[in-house]
Formats: sequence, C-alpha cells, structure tokens
Amino acid sequence: MKKSQNNDEDEIEIITLELDNKKTIDCQILSILNVEGQDYIYLLPPENCELSDEGEFFIYKYFEDENEEITLDNNLTDEEFESASKAFDALLDENEYFEIVNESTE
Repeated sequence: MKKSQNNDEDEIEIITLELDNKKTIDCQILSILNVEGQDYIYLLPPENCELSDEGEFFIYKYFEDENEEITLDNNLTDEEFESASKAFDALLDENEYFEIVNESTE
C-alpha cells in the first residue's frame, strides 16, 4: 500500500490500491474517520474505474502501525458499512453547512 501527496496547493492525498488481479489503481483519499473505535478510510477511485459507478466511493477499515505501514481491509459487516457510511454522510452535511455559512459571511 503506497500513500503519496501531490504538491498542488490543494494537497490531494493519493493511495495506491493493489487489487486481487494484481492491477493497481490510484484513489484520492477523501477522509479517514474513527467510527465506534475503528478507523475507516474513504477513497474516491479514478473517473474511468470499472469497479464503481460515477460518484461512488470505497470504504475500507484503516490500520496504521508504528512504522506508518498502512493496511486496509474491505471485509466490513453490513452494520460496519452502515455506521461508516452514516459517519461520512454526517461529515459531508457538516462541511456543506460550513460552506454555506462561510459564503454568507463573505
């Protein structure tokens, strides 16, 4: 698992996923959230990715050891997926709220 960062002003973080068929894809890291004691990473695949439809993102359990070695696990139970999805939706709603508030105060 390789994590990199672009040098753009927006500092987009990218992680390279190795798929079961040994192909790799670079995904944008949208967020890492802790939900009920477990970290989850939310990834946006490239636009031409055959693994998802437009606007879909991936959710993985996220682990990082003391050497900053990253491990992802996509074996989520239905309950884990639901909790992780709700947490990300709440983050999106919160960010949208702050964008609206910031626009109205400018």
